[in-house]
Amino acid sequence: MTDTTGAPPVVQLDEYSRLSQLYFPVAVWTETLLYGVYACLFIATTRIMLKKQAAESFASRVFLVAGTINFILGTLHVAFALFRLIRAYALLVVPPYPIFYLFDFNRWDNFSHLVILALMTWVADGLVIYRCFLIWRRNYWIIILPTLLVLISMAMTFVNWRWFKHPEDFDPNVIKHIFNMVFPLNLAQNVITTSLIAAKIYMQHRASQRSGLQLSSAINLITIIRIIVESAMIYTILTVIIIILLFTLNPAVAIPQQCLAPVIGEPIRNPFYR
Repeated sequence: MTDTTGAPPVVQLDEYSRLSQLYFPVAVWTETLLYGVYACLFIATTRIMLKKQAAESFASRVFLVAGTINFILGTLHVAFALFRLIRAYALLVVPPYPIFYLFDFNRWDNFSHLVILALMTWVADGLVIYRCFLIWRRNYWIIILPTLLVLISMAMTFVNWRWFKHPEDFDPNVIKHIFNMVFPLNLAQNVITTSLIAAKIYMQHRASQRSGLQLSSAINLITIIRIIVESAMIYTILTVIIIILLFTLNPAVAIPQQCLAPVIGEPIRNPFYR
């Protein structure tokens, strides 16, 4: 007679967890690929800024130092992602499924991963607001609303961190609304600053045309690139994708979320920030 009394019960994953477990390696691979591009941009633009002695002005020093800080954080982010991937899938630290390890935010590496991304986001948002402040000739009124949105987003992130560590302290019906508000707030702030920066660049372009400094009546490719890159539009588009996937409860949200770190650094490191 076969003895089955010692066989452990089979744990069945729900569909969301199963797909999340599937998407995580894809997300890490995509982040690593984008990080390679980000690293090349960081090295190239840093050399340009240093060769042109752009660090002589206060604004340029701010972008240089903050960009370097974000690059270090981005490097840690991808390193932690690979570390977690190995521990979850190769070492199977928390059997029987990798997802049990990945969703355990009481572990220092999982929680640190969240903190690093938040720090990168705040640095990037602060610099985009600062860029908007500079391009609008140091107009404080222009940046009041974006700054307020960033502060609210930071407060909600702190609450979310507490929830990740101590979920028993919160009502699930309440915390889910706070959790879901972080990315829309980031989007609102980025749309405002993107629109303000793009509008000012376009106004400067039109003024150059009227004064005869620019002969072409059409916006050239360089101008378009400046509008897109300087206004952090790539980051904004990625945030929209995350919100759509988040509110439709699509586990594929792990992929764009994981890619945020290298994308966040790109607007900071572009050579027009000097």
